[in-house]
Amino acid sequence: MRSEQRVQAQRQLDKKLLPLRDNSALIRPSSGWIRAIRRALGMTSGQLGARMGLSQSRALRIEQGEVAGTLSIDTLERAAQALDCRLVYAFVPNDSLQGLVESRATMLAAKRLNIIGHSMSLEDQALDDEAMQLALEAMTKELREKSNKELWSDHD
Repeated sequence: MRSEQRVQAQRQLDKKLLPLRDNSALIRPSSGWIRAIRRALGMTSGQLGARMGLSQSRALRIEQGEVAGTLSIDTLERAAQALDCRLVYAFVPNDSLQGLVESRATMLAAKRLNIIGHSMSLEDQALDDEAMQLALEAMTKELREKSNKELWSDHD
């Protein structure tokens, strides 16, 4: 994907994800969504199991599995359908996608410049603060616009 296409994709996803980012209503209840909704509906675990085509004990294990984080998406989907709900699944970045890319590019650029700066100072050719800042900005821009392979590889 070319740089401008990647930036456009980031903007579109950021716009979609923005309403979810600071929404504490989406935090899973301590008992899990399945149990919380089942109880709010007045449904027993046996009734949930029957609606899922499972035993009561299996329905209880599913509720426990949700809290433990061991359920598959398929099982969560089946439980949601049995509760007449829909499963909503999303990754919600802690920052905007563009912000994550900018932070990563700046971190990598600073790391690389520190290595270069150290070598240059050993040769008595150290850059002043202004030159270092300009070099950081230029390298950050270059990394931000390059392929994601380089930006997200862990070898740097």
